[in-house]
Amino acid sequence: MTRKLFSATLLAVLLACFAACDNDTGEAPLPGALPYTKSYFTGLMNDSLISIKQDSYYDFRIDPLLYVPQDPHCQSMEVNGWLIKFAADYHDEPWAAMYLQWGPIKAGTFEITSQRIFDADTSERVPYIELSTKSATYICSPDHPFLLQVDDVDYKNASLPSFPIVTGRMEGTLYNKDNPKDSVTFKDVEFRLWK
Repeated sequence: MTRKLFSATLLAVLLACFAACDNDTGEAPLPGALPYTKSYFTGLMNDSLISIKQDSYYDFRIDPLLYVPQDPHCQSMEVNGWLIKFAADYHDEPWAAMYLQWGPIKAGTFEITSQRIFDADTSERVPYIELSTKSATYICSPDHPFLLQVDDVDYKNASLPSFPIVTGRMEGTLYNKDNPKDSVTFKDVEFRLWK
């Protein structure tokens, strides 16, 4: 009899705990607390909504790129960036990929005018942006800089010390490398890069 009473009491306590956990008290999250979505990239691309949010450990649609200086005495990272694979879901094949790189890693406004350079001595330090599809490559124009606004670089809440959480906004137009009359415009883009 005692065993049945103990089991019933234990079950009642567990159910009460689950019910209490499920109640929404409407309290605001703690200051500095981050939502489950890690990295995200949302905004308009040629007036179409783009919303990429990493809600899974297996989602590599937003992949950080980080230049680590070769000098072992240098502790700071000079250039940061990411690869964004445009796809509806992380199981899907991306129909386009954006490469973005800038530096130094700090809050501020960056005007990106360069295209990707494959020179081993300089390519890691040149801020650039490029959008590649199966049929074309889109780059920025020196006459129309692509604007990147980094609002916050947070090392305190980062999961890895060398990969800060970077949040900000961006906008600009990229032009087809082979046909400058063909372009892709990004507006009202907000992003967070969190490894």
